[in-house]
Amino acid sequence: HERVLVSNDTSILSTLKIAGNKIRAEGARTLGRILKYNTSLENLDLRMNLLHDEGGSLVMNGLHHNQTLKRLNLSCNSLSSMTSDSLCAVFETSIGRPNGVASTATAS
Repeated sequence: HERVLVSNDTSILSTLKIAGNKIRAEGARTLGRILKYNTSLENLDLRMNLLHDEGGSLVMNGLHHNQTLKRLNLSCNSLSSMTSDSLCAVFETSIGRPNGVASTATAS
């Protein structure tokens, strides 16, 4: 049973910068759930945290369902090249890009 963590239709958060906050896999699980349901977030800066491959995969789970994120920075999170490549591929192919809007993903 999943709880919806961010569901208030009146809250509009378009940019979230949480770089350097020592976020680990459990925090990434929460972020993945937020990404799954959020419809306003366009920019997410998660660089310089402690996600590692487990956390990167948990963020990726949310990206499969997200249609609004345009920019994602996961640099400096000790992600393997395989996880980085997978995240970038999911970000580029699974997320709808209306009107040819450009997207960028940075992961390492």
